[in-house]
Amino acid sequence: MSDIRMSQRIPAQSIMEALLMAQKDATPRSGAKKFFGISPLDEDGQPWYDGIIGERHVGTILGNLPSGWLALHGVPIGTRGSDIDHILVSRAGVFNINTQRHNEKSVWVAPNVFMVSGHKQKHIRNSVFESDRLAKMFAAMDVPAVKPKPLIVVVHAKTLTIKEKPDRVEVIEAHKLRKWLLKQHSVLTQEQFETLSQELEKPSTWKVSDDDVVMTTESVEKFKVLEKEIRSAQRVSNIWKIFGV
Repeated sequence: MSDIRMSQRIPAQSIMEALLMAQKDATPRSGAKKFFGISPLDEDGQPWYDGIIGERHVGTILGNLPSGWLALHGVPIGTRGSDIDHILVSRAGVFNINTQRHNEKSVWVAPNVFMVSGHKQKHIRNSVFESDRLAKMFAAMDVPAVKPKPLIVVVHAKTLTIKEKPDRVEVIEAHKLRKWLLKQHSVLTQEQFETLSQELEKPSTWKVSDDDVVMTTESVEKFKVLEKEIRSAQRVSNIWKIFGV
């Protein structure tokens, strides 16, 4: 039996791999672009990098939960390249977590509305869809009956205004997430939790080959290099902004 487990995936792994693939054919920055702090990312790549920051932030919070919580990150689901940012399992049930980083933007929420700086987003609908998709998958497996709870975790927003809570989705700021999770009541026995965790840890449950579970050392190193370039460009750009350039 393979020792590979889904919990070996790192936060934001799916986006990191996608961003590296997109950057593979990118033209290296010229000396002038480096001098003026032009990012190595294009307009499509920047939102992905923002997503990576958000998922890492939430991943760190989940990683600091006490024993009895299983966190899976960047879980592939379906055949169209979709993934769930985080799946969290405990005796309190299953939570599918959609991380949304809206840096210094205003977020406004109502039962079926999620707006960022006045623009409607599909985050609530998508989170419910992910929950229903997981529930359907669980129903076809030999695991305890449990309905996943969808969460939208908002990262680095300027403000979060919840006019009225959505019916099925919990919208919460990242810094409140840990406390909220630890307040949830148990709905599973210890045996049920262990049975469910064992099944969700298997790559075969998600139709993922063992080779695709863990990010390769080469990819990890490539992302470190890319991130170093991004951060360097940000620092240089900020310096030029001080001088009004």
